[in-house]
Amino acid sequence: MSDQKKLAILVAAERSGTHYVRSVINQNRAGRAFGEVANASVDPEPGDTLNFFAFRRDYLLAHPEMFVPSVRNTEQLINAYLDHCLDIGASVAPPMILDIKYGHLMNFTSGWWDVLSRPLLFDIAKSRGIPIIHLVRRRVFETVISNMYASATGVWRASSTEELQTIQIDIDRDLLIERARLLRQSINLCRTWIEGNHHAELHYEDLLSVPSPGWSLLGSLTHSHVTEIKSFFIKTTPAYETIITNFQDIADLLTLDVDGDLPEPPA
Repeated sequence: MSDQKKLAILVAAERSGTHYVRSVINQNRAGRAFGEVANASVDPEPGDTLNFFAFRRDYLLAHPEMFVPSVRNTEQLINAYLDHCLDIGASVAPPMILDIKYGHLMNFTSGWWDVLSRPLLFDIAKSRGIPIIHLVRRRVFETVISNMYASATGVWRASSTEELQTIQIDIDRDLLIERARLLRQSINLCRTWIEGNHHAELHYEDLLSVPSPGWSLLGSLTHSHVTEIKSFFIKTTPAYETIITNFQDIADLLTLDVDGDLPEPPA
């Protein structure tokens, strides 16, 4: 079985629905989708063998000559990490899917890397035939609001209603537009990076039911099949009308598509 069938990389912005998608895949036994493996803000849990930073620490201690962050050394490190993931994945139903956010891709570049340049991870994935799943929410303003609300409540994911928090927030329209435009820039940059890879762009809104073109596309890419919507996680953002005190000021933005015309940023 090739790396293409054993391993896939899920890339997305924060609050794009990755927890939901991974949970549905896991609940359907359509592969094994793991959490954010390169999130430096979260300490690795004991026994977390997929944490990239824990692997990098152990690998560099065993190979001290690799401490110099050259392109060659970084390529060797990334390949060793992917081999490590494949070894672990041998004990689970393929494909193994790794969740790597846009902001975490910098961990898969060499020293002094231009942040606008294609990360080495994508070059290596291409050479090994590892597919890229690019998850995007069409409603770009909803992604930003979800991030704002999670930042305010501190609740980024929940599996029961007891974990939820309902608070009131006021959203500055100009700030919302500015963040939405920046998010679209990040999405388009990632699109450019993965053009040469075996990849598929999935839209969160197309993955809320089955059958759907989104799940079919994922199946064609990873040879996994989702037949039922079952998720361990629940929605953490209540209806906007109930939590946004100035909802009428931003309501017109919520229907805008990530690829459509967005308002100009504030002067």
